Amino acid sequence: QVLEFRMDGLPDGGSVWLISDTTERKRVEERLQHFQRLESLGQLTGEVAHDVNNILSTVKTILPLVAIRRTDPKAHQSAIGRIEDAIDLGSSFTQRLLAFARKQKLEPKMIELNDLVAGVSELISLSLGKRIALDICLLPQATYVKIDPLQLESTLLNLCINSAYAIKDEGKVTISLVRLDDSAVNVIVEDNGSGMNATVLKRAIEPFYSTRRNGNGSGLGLSIVYGFMKQSGGDMQLYSTDGVGTKVVLTLKLSKG
Repeated sequence: QVLEFRMDGLPDGGSVWLISDTTERKRVEERLQHFQRLESLGQLTGEVAHDVNNILSTVKTILPLVAIRRTDPKAHQSAIGRIEDAIDLGSSFTQRLLAFARKQKLEPKMIELNDLVAGVSELISLSLGKRIALDICLLPQATYVKIDPLQLESTLLNLCINSAYAIKDEGKVTISLVRLDDSAVNVIVEDNGSGMNATVLKRAIEPFYSTRRNGNGSGLGLSIVYGFMKQSGGDMQLYSTDGVGTKVVLTLKLSKG
């Protein structure tokens, strides 16, 4: 049994006590929290299935190239390398989920940012399909950051796939590197999709918040990206205009190569 006590003072120095039996209310609240947890687990399952399906679809797209390029050793090895990249991203996604659930330690390494973005761009382009163009804008100078490379590659892939869902017909996704000063660099993923209104934008990075009605997402994507950036000592900013497009800005600290 749960009782709540409240005391109000009187002008003559006395007091009035109010005792309320809130047992039933507490039980209702506990049941509601239980149902919310179950709903979140269901949404998480849908998100996992969706992202794994993206990776498997990429592998399925590349597999025919393995057979076609068998007579060309260099092209054959390139196709196999893309499949290996997709598998690595699948493994990275699993680690991201573990990091989300347990705050698993990341494995930051010194990387050259231009090389990483260029290296993952082909896989992203295949994942976007023919109707969406991918533009890459790199920096003229070598730019080093210390971050978990697989997690960053997975982040870029998922942000671009999110952009693809926001583009109904043909469109464009751009990944740009912009050096701010001697201490930071921005990685910008921008699209010309449907964008978000002010209400959706305000809640976009909340865990499990999603506007998709087909069961393909639970809104974990941006919250995981935000958490990854914060864990890595960086930041994430989100800008969007309804009917115009969305821009995600990842800010990373520069390191000496």
